[in-house]
Amino acid sequence: MKLSGKLYKAARKIGKAAVVANDIETLLTLNPKKIAKRAARKATWKTSNKVTRKVTDRMK
Repeated sequence: MKLSGKLYKAARKIGKAAVVANDIETLLTLNPKKIAKRAARKATWKTSNKVTRKVTDRMK
Protein backbone atom coordinates (compact mmCIF):
# COMPACT_ATOMS: atom_id res chain seq x y z
CA MET A 1 0.00 0.00 0.00
CA LYS A 2 1.21 3.48 -0.84
CA LEU A 3 2.04 6.00 1.84
CA SER A 4 -0.84 8.20 0.68
CA GLY A 5 -3.26 5.29 1.24
CA LYS A 6 -1.97 4.74 4.76
CA LEU A 7 -2.23 8.45 5.55
CA TYR A 8 -5.76 8.55 4.17
CA LYS A 9 -6.84 5.63 6.36
CA ALA A 10 -5.17 7.17 9.41
CA ALA A 11 -6.90 10.50 8.80
CA ARG A 12 -10.28 8.75 8.47
CA LYS A 13 -9.75 6.90 11.76
CA ILE A 14 -8.73 10.09 13.53
CA GLY A 15 -11.80 11.87 12.15
CA LYS A 16 -14.12 9.09 13.28
CA ALA A 17 -12.52 9.11 16.74
CA ALA A 18 -13.08 12.86 16.95
CA VAL A 19 -16.77 12.43 16.08
CA VAL A 20 -17.18 9.83 18.82
CA ALA A 21 -15.35 12.07 21.30
CA ASN A 22 -17.64 14.98 20.42
CA ASP A 23 -20.71 12.78 20.85
CA ILE A 24 -19.53 11.66 24.29
CA GLU A 25 -18.70 15.23 25.25
CA THR A 26 -22.18 16.35 24.22
CA LEU A 27 -23.85 13.54 26.16
CA LEU A 28 -21.83 14.32 29.28
CA THR A 29 -23.17 17.90 29.33
CA LEU A 30 -26.62 16.44 30.11
CA ASN A 31 -28.07 19.43 28.27
CA PRO A 32 -31.15 18.09 26.43
CA LYS A 33 -31.17 20.96 23.90
CA LYS A 34 -27.53 20.37 22.99
CA ILE A 35 -28.06 16.60 22.73
CA ALA A 36 -31.13 17.02 20.50
CA LYS A 37 -29.32 19.53 18.32
CA ARG A 38 -26.37 17.15 17.87
CA ALA A 39 -28.68 14.22 17.06
CA ALA A 40 -30.58 16.27 14.49
CA ARG A 41 -27.37 17.45 12.88
CA LYS A 42 -26.04 13.89 12.72
CA ALA A 43 -29.27 12.63 11.12
CA THR A 44 -29.03 15.41 8.53
CA TRP A 45 -25.42 14.45 7.72
CA LYS A 46 -26.35 10.79 7.30
CA THR A 47 -29.27 11.59 5.02
CA SER A 48 -27.29 13.99 2.85
CA ASN A 49 -24.43 11.48 2.58
CA LYS A 50 -26.84 8.75 1.45
CA VAL A 51 -28.33 11.00 -1.21
CA THR A 52 -24.89 12.10 -2.42
CA ARG A 53 -23.67 8.51 -2.58
CA LYS A 54 -26.71 7.44 -4.62
CA VAL A 55 -26.19 10.28 -7.07
CA THR A 56 -22.48 9.59 -7.52
CA ASP A 57 -23.15 5.85 -7.91
CA ARG A 58 -25.55 6.58 -10.76
CA MET A 59 -22.95 8.74 -12.49
CA LYS A 60 -20.45 5.88 -12.62
